[in-house]
Amino acid sequence: MRATAADLEALAERLSRACAQIGTKRQAAQVMGVSEDMVHRYCRAETKPPFLPLATLARAAGVRLDWLAYGEGAMLQGEEAGAPALALDVRLLVDVVETLEATLRALDLDLPPDTKARAVPLLYQYALVQPSTDNRLRFTRDLVESF
Repeated sequence: MRATAADLEALAERLSRACAQIGTKRQAAQVMGVSEDMVHRYCRAETKPPFLPLATLARAAGVRLDWLAYGEGAMLQGEEAGAPALALDVRLLVDVVETLEATLRALDLDLPPDTKARAVPLLYQYALVQPSTDNRLRFTRDLVESF
């Protein structure tokens, strides 16, 4: 599904708010591993940011990844009552790894182990707060396509 102009504008607004949680756009750029100019372009909705910098920003800013990426749920981690515990659910972790591998096969991609190792915790975190399989598949596909 392609992002519309309205989707990009909404993402830009959420990105600006997440950057403010970090401090400055320069600091956010350092956290995200991109140039300050790129952060400004993302925040002006001139271009759609890759997924991994978004996920990195979400973690560093303490905002929920589903809120930053899709505008769903509360902004801050732990803000919603009954937020899932961070205890490791091995069955869910296996599902996350299997979904990642299936997505890579479907897209005919191969990621190096260090990239997979960075992807799995992000996917697991998202799976904890997003029980919808369709949203988790979309999230996985978006992550993989950002590499």
